[in-house]
Amino acid sequence: MKSLGKIFATGLLAVVPIVATLYLLVWIFTTAESFFGQALFGLVPPYLRFPGMGVALGIVALFGVGLLMRAWVFRALFHRIEHAVLSIPLVKSIYSAIRDFFALIANDEQGDNLKVVTVTWPGTAMRLVGFVTRSDFDGLPAGVGGADEVAVYFPMSY
Repeated sequence: MKSLGKIFATGLLAVVPIVATLYLLVWIFTTAESFFGQALFGLVPPYLRFPGMGVALGIVALFGVGLLMRAWVFRALFHRIEHAVLSIPLVKSIYSAIRDFFALIANDEQGDNLKVVTVTWPGTAMRLVGFVTRSDFDGLPAGVGGADEVAVYFPMSY
């Protein structure tokens, strides 16, 4: 009976990550298509619409927001809105965690440094998963980081 359970668990471990990934991708695609497709509904005649047009609009919109964020006026407006959002306790925790994670991934200066590591918390057996963010401590105050040390970001929000 134990071998049947192991076989089932092995099959589960093989199938669930693939199915979950496909499900997530389909969900993201259909949600983006639905959300951005509604914006096109009144603008584009039915005979010109095609599947994926909403996703394409979403990509163009994100690119446009990225361009706008280069302008000082829009950055200032965004920071004011962000400050208001960060004043709401539960929203602050969720927003900050997501913002920090994407800021870490989007940082061009990381190069090959963005590696996943586990760190044992001192004095306990607890291990935390984090990302190496810096292995070179040049330009930082004296005493910060050593030759055999790296800086690690732990994606947590309290």
